Amino acid sequence: MSFVKNNKGLEGLIDEYSKLLENFENIIKEKRPRSTIYNTKLGKYLKELNNISSMKNENIAKLIGIVNKYNSINHLFNDNKNIYFKNSDILKIIEGQFTFDETNDKSNDTLFELAMAVRFSLSKKIKSSQINMQTNCDIIVDDHIAVECKYIHSSLRINENIKKAIKQVNVRIKNNEAKYGLIALDLTHICQDDEIYKNVYFIFNMFLENHKKLNRKFSDTDILNSVISDENFVRVIHSYISHVLEIKFLEKFDSSKLNEHTKAIIYQSNSFFLFSYKNASIPIPTRALTYYINENLDDKEKQNIIELIHSLAVGI
Repeated sequence: MSFVKNNKGLEGLIDEYSKLLENFENIIKEKRPRSTIYNTKLGKYLKELNNISSMKNENIAKLIGIVNKYNSINHLFNDNKNIYFKNSDILKIIEGQFTFDETNDKSNDTLFELAMAVRFSLSKKIKSSQINMQTNCDIIVDDHIAVECKYIHSSLRINENIKKAIKQVNVRIKNNEAKYGLIALDLTHICQDDEIYKNVYFIFNMFLENHKKLNRKFSDTDILNSVISDENFVRVIHSYISHVLEIKFLEKFDSSKLNEHTKAIIYQSNSFFLFSYKNASIPIPTRALTYYINENLDDKEKQNIIELIHSLAVGI
């Protein structure tokens, strides 16, 4: 189980996002010479980043969450990258309308596949592996692991998506494209209800009150930073978000559908919070990752799969 906290400075965030758009621009120009990335929704997000001081706090948090989501695939363009993807996939993720709530946008399907490929590419467990996204399978790792990715747009369709992914894995094994399969789910859209945010801010306010008592002479920003860096606070939020993620998955999941070809289901969610005290605010995008291991695996195989999944819990 993993919880990733990302609180990069705004300047670094904009710089990273600008580099991503430059890379996207090169791809667009190859396919559509008269088009530019800066006229798409992604270009509009950059404009909003540069005018962030005039935005409402709620939109600031959402915008930074969206930009971090796109920045998570910057590794695709590194010189030492080992991911072979289709340029057409990049064109898919830039489509759609500008909005501060992208959690149900169709582009998330492809973006999730690319982000998961980056996770495998950065894994120390399978370092230097070849990540192939140019076959019928979403991701093939070293001609050994078939990974089928599903972005969940409705909790009612979790089992339907898993069933489809299992069939796809079976085909990959039958066609000798891989030795075994994993299913990766993104549950972000169904983990965005108001109750979750209400509880996170309730926890934050409890810690804030205690830190105010301990640091009366500190500035507003210092007090806020002391909460955000408090290991107990991080641990509590970590546990709560991971708990919610597991419940959202398990209450809909039917484990009887798994067969010997699918070793595990990995599932994640992305959230964004704006923690504030008086005139100080800190936006914190977060990412939680956990998994369900096929109960039919022997102990040694379970441990190997668990170690692999833990190696995917990289911060971006």
